[in-house]
Amino acid sequence: MPFLALLPKAKLIGLALVGLAIAGAVVYILMLRANVDRLEAEWSKAVLERDMAADLAEANARAVVAVREDAARTIAALREEKEKTVERVRVVTQIRTEIRNAPATDDAALAPVFRHGLDRLRERAAAKAGAANPTGEAGDPARAPDVRR
Repeated sequence: MPFLALLPKAKLIGLALVGLAIAGAVVYILMLRANVDRLEAEWSKAVLERDMAADLAEANARAVVAVREDAARTIAALREEKEKTVERVRVVTQIRTEIRNAPATDDAALAPVFRHGLDRLRERAAAKAGAANPTGEAGDPARAPDVRR
């Protein structure tokens, strides 16, 4: 205590205030450094999230392009299949019309099994249309069309 006794009270108070100011400045600097460290960590995290979002956006853009290309190919294939189906329906309709309208005499070269099948097709077509036997002859009751189908 000899040192403190030599100093007057005012100087002692001044010295205490300077020490307190230095301690406050040190605490403030430490607090600022902690804030800087926290902000740098947040900045790094934000940059990382931004980069991840950019990568995800690029991947989504590539996926959208791929889906659009796939949809265009699918639509083209469906249009082509539709055209083929329309042509098949046209051909089948034409063949059925030719078979229905062909006279029984055209069946002469066919085997009896085929002739019987064609007769049944004609009879069914006539029954659906409400017409009589298309050949004009009295039909065999055993060969009458089965209307239950």
